[in-house]
Formats: sequence, structure tokens, C-alpha cells
Amino acid sequence: MPCLPHLLHVSAFKCGISTLESVGCTIWVGGRDGRIWVLDSQTPSTQKLLRSWQAHVFPIKSMRASAGLVYTLGADGSVKAWSAAAPDAAVTAGWRAAKAQCVVEKRVPVLAVTWNVNEDRPERAALHVLLGERSKGAQLVMIGLQVGGVFVQVLQESS
Repeated sequence: MPCLPHLLHVSAFKCGISTLESVGCTIWVGGRDGRIWVLDSQTPSTQKLLRSWQAHVFPIKSMRASAGLVYTLGADGSVKAWSAAAPDAAVTAGWRAAKAQCVVEKRVPVLAVTWNVNEDRPERAALHVLLGERSKGAQLVMIGLQVGGVFVQVLQESS
């Protein structure tokens, strides 16, 4: 049966649609929330959802199908490739079971700071002052350095 063109009811996608791609007899919908929905284009009246997943953390900017794969571009610049063929139901069930055994969600205390070091090389003592007691409870410490041209040159010369 040939795939016929049809209308897509965009009101069904509350998060917002950022891109669409026709892939065989399916419509791939990329969302502003980073999700992908694959719809059956042979049932335009119901727009049957075949599958969906969180593909990117950021909005999906573009999708292109080629050689059995669908390539997605996230707003963060990441490119991912997805099989255009639907996985077997047993395979999907196996993935879900494995995910339940492997994935543990956990809250991690994080300390994130920015440090404007200008064009000076930061001293170790200054780092201790910056972090101090604040870092004691953190399991992850992230420091964003704002640097000038001289410091970058020093880093390049020392490597």
C-alpha cells in the first residue's frame, strides 16, 4: 500500500514541534523538548503513535533520513543516528528490563562556580579561598574560568 500525504494535527504536541521528516510510511516529529515521536502515516485520522523517546537534552533542530537511518541534530550541536526500522517488541522489552537493572537515578550535590582570573595565572591558594568550605559537601565541583589572552598563552606555552 502506498503512503499517502496527509495532515498532521500539531495541537497534539504540547511541547512544540521543531522539525518533521517523512521516513517511509512514517512521520518523525522532533520536539522542542528533545523528544522524537514516530507516527504511522497510513492512519492519518488517528495519527497512531508507533514509538517515542527522549533523543536529545536540547531541542531537535533538524532531522534527515538516509540509508535506513534518521539523523538528528540537537540545539547543542550533537548529531545522533537512529534506525528507521521499528525494533522488535521482544527486543524493546529486553531493553526496558536491562535499563531497570542498570539505571539508578540519584541526586548528586554539585558546586558550580565561575572565576574571572583576568590575565593572571590563578594561584593554588586563591583556588582554596574560592572553594573553601562550600566544596566539602559536593560530590562534583565545576569551575568555569573566564580568562584573558595572556593566561591562554601561558597555558599553551606550558603544554
